[in-house]
Amino acid sequence: MQPRIERISFAPIERGIDPPWFAECCKIRRIVFVEEQSVPAELEWDGLDEIAEHFIALTHPGPDERARGTARMRVIGSTAQAERVAVLESARHLGLGRLLMEAIESRARNRALSRICLNAQVAAVPFYERLGYRSEGDEFIEAGIKHRAMSKDLD
Repeated sequence: MQPRIERISFAPIERGIDPPWFAECCKIRRIVFVEEQSVPAELEWDGLDEIAEHFIALTHPGPDERARGTARMRVIGSTAQAERVAVLESARHLGLGRLLMEAIESRARNRALSRICLNAQVAAVPFYERLGYRSEGDEFIEAGIKHRAMSKDLD
């Protein structure tokens, strides 16, 4: 039975005080980026978590909620920077990535931000294009993986 999507939650990380589920966000990022994609841990844990808002996708396959995906958003001027979008392999193709991005877009609009930027892994560019993001510039290497800068203007 496939898990159903229960909700997307988000909250800012207060300096020195982690929300109870922040460890789950870190666990998902470790599994997806460090273990699956071989991103060096020192690049994944870049010191920016304390100034970002974190989003978590929770599914409810039974009596227990489970964290299945995560993302973070930083604000740079009037722009939101979407980062660390990750969904566990067992929960891919359920729409969690789309819901995480919609949650980031909603939060950015609520904060009166005008644009969202991100660095997409080249394999994920079609996913972001379906969500209305446009590629900018040439491919580049980040953490040993080909990426492309993308952005979307918010209404």
